[in-house]
Amino acid sequence: MSRLDQMLVERGRIAYRAPVLLAIPARTIHAFHWAPESAGWVLTLSDTYLDDMFAREAGFRALFEEPDRFEFAEGGAEMALFEFELGRLARELNWTAPGHAAAVEAHLQAVLVEAMRLMQSARGRSQVAPGPHAEIVARFRVAVEQQFRRNLPLDAYAQMLGVSPSRLRAACLKVAEQPPARLVQERRLLEARRMLLASDLPVSRPAVSQHLRVLKEAGLVSDRADGTRRIYQVQPQGVQAIHTYLDQMWGQALASFQAAAVRAAAATDDERQKQP
Repeated sequence: MSRLDQMLVERGRIAYRAPVLLAIPARTIHAFHWAPESAGWVLTLSDTYLDDMFAREAGFRALFEEPDRFEFAEGGAEMALFEFELGRLARELNWTAPGHAAAVEAHLQAVLVEAMRLMQSARGRSQVAPGPHAEIVARFRVAVEQQFRRNLPLDAYAQMLGVSPSRLRAACLKVAEQPPARLVQERRLLEARRMLLASDLPVSRPAVSQHLRVLKEAGLVSDRADGTRRIYQVQPQGVQAIHTYLDQMWGQALASFQAAAVRAAAATDDERQKQP
């Protein structure tokens, strides 16, 4: 890409000088500011493909841990090599010669390897395979991505991973500096934010704030300060109270319906008995 000046991500702004390589993990809400005449390449990889790549080369995980950049020296050897690898991949994607699938796989891996090495050199990291805690957290994130809509307890996640709940918690605290429950909540919040961004409902920010305030007063959500933002999360106790209320309401409604049905059936039997 050329002449990009900054990338906006959830946690702030990342400034850089083009030409630059940008790596953006999945599930990261982001935007760019760039000059109108900018040009470049965009390469998008599916989670399924990346999971397969991670299984074969654990070092690729470092490339997608967090939004990051590598600034090339204009006209340098690193930039020339990376553009060459991207060009070979683009050419292979645009035709169907014999061995097409194998060639795409080979060129894509070459691009990822080069990107991984560039990012690691910029971050000053050694090329050491991730430890057991990092592996547990990586597998936990995959499980959360697949199951977060089911509202599973943490014990179920631990069972999927073949570890104890205490070991899962220890791994998350060491690697992500957050308990596993918070990671699940953040994934749900991210999905909610995506749905709001994709929605064309005419809901203003003041209206959203008002609704959140009502939910907080009702004990359904809590909030905390995060710089200039406020982060809201669901309060399980409040939601459980709603579940209990609805269960009682439906129980009473069904009992009343059953009683009414019994009375109606009895009345029908009485009418039939009265008929000659």
